[in-house]
Amino acid sequence: IPKSNMARFRIVLALFLMAFFNLTVRTLAFTIFARRSPLAIFFLVVGEMVLYLAFKLITRDYHYWVPAGSTSYVTVSRVVVKLVVDFTACAQLRHPNELGGFYFSFSLLSTVGIGLGSLALYSGDDDKQAVDTELISSIILYSCAGVAISYFSLLRQIPRNYARTFFSVDTCCDHTCALFELAKSEKPVSEGGISIDHRTDIFLVNEKIWRKAIGDDVKAWLQQKLPTWVDESPSWFSPAIRAALPDWAIDDTSLLDEIRTPEVEEIRISRMTTSRPLGNIFS
Repeated sequence: IPKSNMARFRIVLALFLMAFFNLTVRTLAFTIFARRSPLAIFFLVVGEMVLYLAFKLITRDYHYWVPAGSTSYVTVSRVVVKLVVDFTACAQLRHPNELGGFYFSFSLLSTVGIGLGSLALYSGDDDKQAVDTELISSIILYSCAGVAISYFSLLRQIPRNYARTFFSVDTCCDHTCALFELAKSEKPVSEGGISIDHRTDIFLVNEKIWRKAIGDDVKAWLQQKLPTWVDESPSWFSPAIRAALPDWAIDDTSLLDEIRTPEVEEIRISRMTTSRPLGNIFS
């Protein structure tokens, strides 16, 4: 984040204008499509969603990062995030756990394409009901340009390492594994006098995402650290964290029995009732 207030203001302004022009294009374009045929909007939205979900499947990034969730939950979560980005251009949702940088930028490009497509459709509409054709055309054209200008203006004003995230194809698995490796190379962080190993953050992420890639490393590390955690019982080693520890990563049955207290089991059961395994197609 820049230290200069003016630099911060320019970044906020670019984000605001990008969201404003994006919403303007989408709103006017959908209105024009609806005038031609209400089904046009349905097919347009469904088409975008199918393309997005297919991209997630192809890149093996369909699983959502939240640990609990059925197939329908995962799909709904993905669709909701996509809709939010489509109409708000919320840059924070370019995170690898959500839409991803590449698809965030592609969504903005889609907005411009939809806007120009609706403009071509509107120009050939004989029933304009006395609406100022030049005004509508100008608003759409200027808004499409506004999306592009504010987007590239934002990229110019932020550091390069942040700018790259708008084009990144990293998946949730890539991001999670990178954070685990980074935490491995760092010393445990002291927070409030308590030493915390941030590798434990991996248990807050759906294990279906990372188990195949680094499951063995996580198991070896957990086997080494778990006895100490059980003996010392630090405050961060809460029932929620204990419930998130996978059974397959704990070989010592006595440790497992000590961890699985009634409170922990209640949390585990609560999570399991809202979770169903996804098919191998999503692995």
